[in-house]
Amino acid sequence: MWISEERKYVRKTLKTTHLDTAVELAENEFFAIKANLNSGRRIFSPTVQQAAEGGQRRHHQK
Repeated sequence: MWISEERKYVRKTLKTTHLDTAVELAENEFFAIKANLNSGRRIFSPTVQQAAEGGQRRHHQK
């Protein structure tokens, strides 16, 4: 699933070979990710570079 805000794909193993179980787990995971995005939460942690840039911006704002 492509997360356009973060410009990354989400990939997660469901660790099952049973198709019906896999479909159910995938739907649950999809809706959980969509709920997090709709509430403004990030899916991925920031990279070291992003964290450093954020820290520099906060430092310059003071």
